[in-house]
Amino acid sequence: IADFGLSRKQTDPEVIKGRFRAPIRLMAPETIGKHPKFSNRSDVWAFGMLLWEIFTNGDVAWPDDPPKAIAHFIKALEMPVFPRKIFENIFFRFFVYKIKKKIF
Repeated sequence: IADFGLSRKQTDPEVIKGRFRAPIRLMAPETIGKHPKFSNRSDVWAFGMLLWEIFTNGDVAWPDDPPKAIAHFIKALEMPVFPRKIFENIFFRFFVYKIKKKIF
């Protein structure tokens, strides 16, 4: 896992026009704007979004929204919806009556 897509060629739906092109859906709030700040924290945000994609079986965050709207959501700390079935699947693994083998 490295650079969260920055090394691949981007397509228009994934970027905001401006100084540089980047995968907007993976960007942390502090990296969006006139003076982006990249740090370990922004890497953690991007990793969290990667985990979201993994746990949703490759879904795209905010699939029907344009890049500017996605940037607004991220700056407002509005996370993409996490499917309820995923929570239930993980949650109910902790309440197994007869454990025959390790869960994890």
